[in-house]
Amino acid sequence: MSTDDRPPAAGRLDPPTMAEAATRARTAALGTDGVAELHAGKFAEVRTYLPGATVPGVRVEDGVVHVHVVLTPDRDIPATTGLVHTAVAAATGFEVVVHVDDVATTERPLRSTS
Repeated sequence: MSTDDRPPAAGRLDPPTMAEAATRARTAALGTDGVAELHAGKFAEVRTYLPGATVPGVRVEDGVVHVHVVLTPDRDIPATTGLVHTAVAAATGFEVVVHVDDVATTERPLRSTS
C-alpha cells in the first residue's frame, strides 16, 4: 500500500474535506435563528485557510469544527448555541464546539467577518 492509498490519520482531515466542512459549518451557523454573524477573532485569527480563500469564524482542526458566533440579543444564549451545535454537526458530520464571542448590540452589527 503506497502512502497515497492510505486513509487520513485518525482525527485528521484532508484539505478538501476541511474546506467542505468549514463552508458547510459557516452556512449552517449563519442560517440559525439568533446568529447575527460569525466572529473571526480580535486579530482575525479564527478562520480556516483554503487555497485562494478563507472561511472566517470557523476553524477546523484535528477533526473538530470550532464555530465562533455573535448572537442577537433577543434569543436565549444556551438554546441558540444548542441550535448552532445541532445544525453544524448535521451539516458536517464532525464534532462541534460553539464559541459565543459576542452579543450584537444593534440590529446591524458594526463589524463584519465576510
